[in-house]
Amino acid sequence: MVITENFKSKLKIAQELGYKRVYCVVGAYRETTYCVFHDIDVLLNDPIGYNYGNQRPFIQKGMWTGHPNTRDVNSHDIMFSEVHRLKK
Repeated sequence: MVITENFKSKLKIAQELGYKRVYCVVGAYRETTYCVFHDIDVLLNDPIGYNYGNQRPFIQKGMWTGHPNTRDVNSHDIMFSEVHRLKK
């Protein structure tokens, strides 16, 4: 995914609201949904046009061993799609 001016402005709003990380869902296996976390501070420091991507992990025997999932989400995390819905 590419960082745009609009995305950066929404990240600033999210940071003001107390969020520290953005997460994106990258896959699922059985009953578990796996995601990738990005620190908002890091994303704000990246240049516009930078592609920060969402790397899928190496899957060994169909398992996402050691990869974070939605159970690791806490109150300081916001989903990528929700960032774009924030208004000041």
